[in-house]
Amino acid sequence: MAAQFSEDQQDTMNPIKAQAVPSAPPAVKGSYRSVSQGYDNVPDIEVGVGDAVDAHVQRQMRLGFIRKVYGILTCQLALTTIVCSVLALNGACRRFVMTTPSLMYIGMFGSFGVLFALMAFKNQHPLNAQLLFVWTLMEAYTVGVVCASYTAAGQGRIVVEALVLTAAIFASLTLYTVYSKRDWSFMEAGLSSGLLLLIFWGLFSLFFPALAGGLYSLFGALLFSGFIIFDTWQITERLGYDDHILASITLYLDILNLFLFILRLLSRDRN
Repeated sequence: MAAQFSEDQQDTMNPIKAQAVPSAPPAVKGSYRSVSQGYDNVPDIEVGVGDAVDAHVQRQMRLGFIRKVYGILTCQLALTTIVCSVLALNGACRRFVMTTPSLMYIGMFGSFGVLFALMAFKNQHPLNAQLLFVWTLMEAYTVGVVCASYTAAGQGRIVVEALVLTAAIFASLTLYTVYSKRDWSFMEAGLSSGLLLLIFWGLFSLFFPALAGGLYSLFGALLFSGFIIFDTWQITERLGYDDHILASITLYLDILNLFLFILRLLSRDRN
């Protein structure tokens, strides 16, 4: 399940300090005195200039952070799409993954270990990039096995439909969150509670398969749609500039989980 990470870290630059305007010497004539008094009353504009420069720098740093996050996310999604396509469309690869299910469990549980290592070394380049690649590859293989199983069952069209729907929902929610300019922090408690409910619901469904019906899939799809909104808001407003690895992982997991729940929902609807 998706793990959510959020932390309020802001690196700020000190504003330019205002310099004191030197006082004029005592005036000896009336006209000079009036000029001196007017000079002393001139407002110090350097404070305002400093604030404007600081705001501009912060804005540029935030934009650079956002570009880095979505650049990493694009690479992750591209790698996942390639792996899933090969496993689902290539007959030999599809037969291999279908006859060796143990590899899927190795990838599934191994990804947790790599993820913990990635969190520990998230700021150590290039180790963080290498761990991120390995972790993404494991996640991609796990999802690829799911896609291959649907294709082998003659439901390859559903996989494509789920992919298109996921892309459309993600793009729509991202644009809405960015342009709405709303504060979505109020969603945090509800999403955390919903995630716990989804986890326990999934565990109970292992013993009572009837619980994992369409309602479960619909709830999961709605929950991770909410996570996309919340995590997008965090990236644009809250997360620190060094959290690009955490941010890309969070959004990547949101998208994968949304795709898998939509896939389950479409499959049950067709059946």
